[in-house]
Amino acid sequence: MPTWHRDGRTPQHYLTGPPAEFSLKRYLWGNVPALDVLNLTSNEGEDCRERNFDLLFLASGDLRNVILTIPGLPQSYKGKCCVNINDKDFQVVARNVIMLLVAHRMEPDTAVPLIIHIWYSAFIPAVMLQILQSTILPMIWTFKYDGMWGGLVIYPETTIQDQFKALINFSDSVDKNPKSAAIVMPLYQSKTGMELILNSYDHTEPVIRPAALNEFLAIPGNISDTTAVTNMSDLAAAFASQNGTSVYFGTFTFTNDLRVMTTAHEFYKDTLADLKAKTTGDWQIYTLYQPLPHAYWKDSAARGGNVLGLERFDGQTLCCK
Repeated sequence: MPTWHRDGRTPQHYLTGPPAEFSLKRYLWGNVPALDVLNLTSNEGEDCRERNFDLLFLASGDLRNVILTIPGLPQSYKGKCCVNINDKDFQVVARNVIMLLVAHRMEPDTAVPLIIHIWYSAFIPAVMLQILQSTILPMIWTFKYDGMWGGLVIYPETTIQDQFKALINFSDSVDKNPKSAAIVMPLYQSKTGMELILNSYDHTEPVIRPAALNEFLAIPGNISDTTAVTNMSDLAAAFASQNGTSVYFGTFTFTNDLRVMTTAHEFYKDTLADLKAKTTGDWQIYTLYQPLPHAYWKDSAARGGNVLGLERFDGQTLCCK
């Protein structure tokens, strides 16, 4: 039992953040109890024995929720349970993969102490390292990766209609260009006092300025441009929040319609004007417009999940945050 738990105090790493350079801005351990996301006893019950489940642990952090959920399936379960575990931090994902391989490959008496060390220890014994290198490392293969293209481009707010028109055309063709992505984000930060449009562009191959994004890239007057051949970790890091900040957001989905986006932007402008008049300190507000490809949802209902409910739309949809 940790001494902070025995003493009834808050652990120091929750108060001041992790001291090691490796741990800065990383969430190596969960700070809330594990959750059984299915909780079949209180939900589907025994009738689910042959039902298929697709579980997505997005921004999973460690494996606590997975470890509590999967053993919760009844021993009589005969369906298929597909689990997708992901996180923006590569080190956290890599650690989770190693622990899952250990659990799959080794006997419990060997696997349990090894997983505990990988999960919670700053160092592991030499004998355990040797086991990992001889047993787990050969199971991990690598593939050729030349990087990807992407980055952030900032425009003046006056280009918003050009941005919306480009987004509509891009969204209508998004299924034809599965390797490209674009997000349009009107943004205001109190410390700069500037109303801006921040666009995020990605292309999963190292192709500079891919044709699918030509209409966006042709909009004149950009203020800055960080696009380059890079990698996913660096692109994700560009959106990292500052420590100590609070984020409040809501989402809704709508059809790919210029009228809807224009009206939403008018609401954004009214809210911004109200905040400018009433708030103090360091704050920011943004609205994010993101296409939702059919691949996100086209098989969801048939496979037992329909959280987004996008099947009700006939055409292309977007998400607004």
